[in-house]
Amino acid sequence: MIFDITDKNSPLLKSTFLTSTLYSDTNPDPGKYNARGMAVKNDLVCLCYDGGGLRLINALDKLTPRQTGRCSNPDLNGKPRAYIKIVLDGSTIHAAVDFCDMEVINVSDTANIQLISWWNTWNC
Repeated sequence: MIFDITDKNSPLLKSTFLTSTLYSDTNPDPGKYNARGMAVKNDLVCLCYDGGGLRLINALDKLTPRQTGRCSNPDLNGKPRAYIKIVLDGSTIHAAVDFCDMEVINVSDTANIQLISWWNTWNC
């Protein structure tokens, strides 16, 4: 949801945006697509999900936000994982992944997201 908070006593809903549950699991359970963490920088919203990986949303147009990228570590396909907390540092995301430690991801091109590093100390 995007709100106009110009008047802090009366926020106005500008738009809503729902991401698809058809990523990253081939047999998605919609009950597992809970948004867990978010980072916002300017008009870029980075959103992490229990079962749906990371989503990058361009919110420049507040009335029609759109997803411009998504990622999920392919080594984790078919395994439980939850992207739970993210920090956006410039064009790099540091993502805590439940059961699977930490990922560092380059999002300088949101349509071509690249995994830079993965700390997998639990050997998930």
